Amino acid sequence: ARLQRWSYEMLSIIILAGFYPSFFVIRFNPIKALRGINEGTKNGVSVRSGLVVTQFCISFVLIVAAISVVLQLDFMENKDIGSSKDLILQVNLPSNEKSKLTALKNQLIQRPFVKNLSFSRSAPSSKGGWGGSVKFENREWEKFVARSRVGDENYLETYQIKLVAGRKPTASDTIREVLINQKLVKDLGLKSPQEALEKRLFIGDGNNKEGRIVGVVSDFNNTDLYSGIEPTVIFSAQNRYKQLAIKLNKFDSDETISQIKKTWEGIFSNDVFEYSFYDQELAAFYEKEKLIQNLSISFALLSIFIACLGLFGLATFTVESRTKEIGIRKVLGASVANLTALLSKDFLKLVSIAVVVGSPIAYFLMEKWLQDFAFRIQISGWVFIFSAVLLVIISLLTVSYQAIKVSMANPVMSLKNE
Repeated sequence: ARLQRWSYEMLSIIILAGFYPSFFVIRFNPIKALRGINEGTKNGVSVRSGLVVTQFCISFVLIVAAISVVLQLDFMENKDIGSSKDLILQVNLPSNEKSKLTALKNQLIQRPFVKNLSFSRSAPSSKGGWGGSVKFENREWEKFVARSRVGDENYLETYQIKLVAGRKPTASDTIREVLINQKLVKDLGLKSPQEALEKRLFIGDGNNKEGRIVGVVSDFNNTDLYSGIEPTVIFSAQNRYKQLAIKLNKFDSDETISQIKKTWEGIFSNDVFEYSFYDQELAAFYEKEKLIQNLSISFALLSIFIACLGLFGLATFTVESRTKEIGIRKVLGASVANLTALLSKDFLKLVSIAVVVGSPIAYFLMEKWLQDFAFRIQISGWVFIFSAVLLVIISLLTVSYQAIKVSMANPVMSLKNE
């Protein structure tokens, strides 16, 4: 829905940017235009200037939007999510039979490229998951929901989740010892992680199991960065294991996958070997943002091109209407640089107006878009300064051609024509 709304807004802006100029041109009287009648020139210049300001205002907004989207996407891809995401291969498990899991673990751990491995239901940050209310000691059931993460005793080491208090659970096939995150400690109203240690916790995620809290881990993102940190419980439950996470020391492409696949097929010979990389799974969270980034950049470039066409036309019209003035100034000693600066000054005023008008619009739109993210960037002033400087450079390049061309022309010819 967010992607569709953003696309519709961009398309509407582009269509409006080109509709009015087309409508204005259609209203021209062709006979008067061919005869060169200059009736209403002042109003014509005002309309043309207004169109240029409008087009550059739209371009400025789109440039700010494109830069902001790029920065937000870069922020999301590089933010510390509280767990390691590099060199982790995730393999789907067709069965959670204990004998097969043990055999698979014992064989893979001997491989030199395997650093650690863990059986779990899902990764710390994943779209899959469930949860329920929790009950701490003899208190009533809490009104908030805690997310459940199922993983064995090697879950923390494999995903490199930091333990801030207590210890990791001992090996177990069922819920006996549990870990909680700092957010759950806070939501329980405890003053420190140590207060939670060795206390009972009832987990109401459908099985109503009880475990003893033996450790507190640092907060990590359970899903994408649209959501904030959630209270989380980590515990063992063999009957819920769905995947094997393998932390690699190195990755030699096809050879590494081939050896893991060979070991896996020796145990699950009748099933299909399916795997994915954890960092790629996380990157898939933001496919929509990447599409929005590409769309915003494309629309910004298209809008700049349309604005430059309008500015070029206005520059051509202005230069032709001031040919005699330019010729007189040149005869009186004005240099090419002076004349170019004179002609460019008026157009820079139009761009400045566009920047002033577009800045609050761009800020409002991007702040509204960023509100969807629990973790987001702050729009800095340099984004607006950079966008303004870019527009100034583009406008100068567009206008300079006509300005330099008429400044270098023979003033005698221009005065003769007049």
